[in-house]
Amino acid sequence: MKLLRLAGVTCLGLSVMCGQSACSSSDPDVPECDRPHPAFRLVVDAGGQPVPEDVLISVQYGGGIETFRAVGDNLASVVLCEVHREQADDEQGPIEEIACDLWTSGAATVSVTAIGYVDDVQDLEAEKDPKCGILLSNVRITLVQNSR
Repeated sequence: MKLLRLAGVTCLGLSVMCGQSACSSSDPDVPECDRPHPAFRLVVDAGGQPVPEDVLISVQYGGGIETFRAVGDNLASVVLCEVHREQADDEQGPIEEIACDLWTSGAATVSVTAIGYVDDVQDLEAEKDPKCGILLSNVRITLVQNSR
């Protein structure tokens, strides 16, 4: 076991297998904050219908723009998505939803597009806690088919 003292907080590291630590502070103003997490958890669905395979998720943030496509290779460091299919073991089956963690460290503009669906663009503002920093915000975008 290891004892650490950082900025008035004493932490006693417990077993690595547990992955936990016990922390106490003599300062009541030192919050117990979660481990690092994304600014946003985005879920894209199509209102009970399969999400189209050509869906494109674009995220513009302070460091640039990253995109995610449901089909194909995606090289991303900020927009990390998983495609959830109706049958978990079927890599070609209909897409139920796409879940993304957006590690933007602040505000972002999210654009979701697909052929035959209304483009959805949303400006997201990260929620902040003065002591813990950015809080996780859950966002859901439901694709709507064009009426034409």
